[in-house]
Amino acid sequence: MIRTITVAGLQLAFSGNRDADIAMTADAARAAAAAGAQVVLPPELFEGHYFCRHEDEGLFANALPLDRHPAVAAMREVALETRTHIPCSFFEKDGHHHYNSLAMIDDGGNVMGVYRKSHIPDGPGYEEKFYFRPGNTGFKVWPTKHGVVGVGICWDQWYPETARAMMLMGAEVLLFPTAIGTEPHDPDLDTRRLWRRAMVGHAVSNVVPVLACNRIGTEEAATAHAQTFYGTSFACDQRGDIVHDLDDATPGTVMATFDLDLAARHRAAFGFFRDRRPDLYGRIAYLFSLVTAGFFKTFFNNFLTFYIIFYFIIFFNVWVISIIFERVGFFITVGIRMRWPILHATTRLASQIFRRSV
Repeated sequence: MIRTITVAGLQLAFSGNRDADIAMTADAARAAAAAGAQVVLPPELFEGHYFCRHEDEGLFANALPLDRHPAVAAMREVALETRTHIPCSFFEKDGHHHYNSLAMIDDGGNVMGVYRKSHIPDGPGYEEKFYFRPGNTGFKVWPTKHGVVGVGICWDQWYPETARAMMLMGAEVLLFPTAIGTEPHDPDLDTRRLWRRAMVGHAVSNVVPVLACNRIGTEEAATAHAQTFYGTSFACDQRGDIVHDLDDATPGTVMATFDLDLAARHRAAFGFFRDRRPDLYGRIAYLFSLVTAGFFKTFFNNFLTFYIIFYFIIFFNVWVISIIFERVGFFITVGIRMRWPILHATTRLASQIFRRSV
């Protein structure tokens, strides 16, 4: 039996009214499910305008815990109603920490787990480091009845390590919800081609289908923080060929059905995973630094371990020193005992020679 998965990405423009934007996204997700989608991907931070264009401490009030966030609650209802899986982006508050997070919701409306965005950008128009801590969950993949889904969030998609890590964890399709558009510091810089090429590269080098969705429209128009988002959501197959895409201004749904068994055969035939050389990639991950840091963290966080090792070192050193002194003393004693008769005999012989000469 052929295994296929039908994924959909929502391309939407947002008003800045949280309730209205969440309701609009929920309606679009229902429509995608009605069209046959099994996994529905809303854009990044769909609960309103992309607020990271500038730094405003008042916006931290919009962050909420997973179990109280209205975006997550709404998508859970849609997932249960439509029997779809929904990777739901949301602004998460966890104690005094804030994250750009994603709750993976299964087709029963249950939260399978949370992924927190690993790579956090910081630049004009994308000042996310003011709002978000770097994620502490590590990359994640999500087993579903249709296939294993890997999801990175926006800036994650520029890093080949993101895609490769999820593939090594068993992902069979990669999804990227994003919020990207004009660059305030350089109006002539249009990154949409680069944005797409980076993810098509993930598809080719990992032999895996990829889908990305983006928002559209100009937000905070007629202000110093105005920014236009360029949409161009797309889906490509494991060869990197575009199978469906949207323009830069029209709301819609990008959708594609992928044959996961065919992709797996192609992946095996290309041999990219067979021919990997992780023994040569230590520099990529600063392996020595990470191992060293991990060792000392574990070492000092466990007092009992530290005490036992410290006691062992002291005992071992004392034992070694005692053996050294014992052996040195033995050899000195033996040396004296061996040398004394020789010295005595030599003295007698010299005395006899002297007497005869006289």
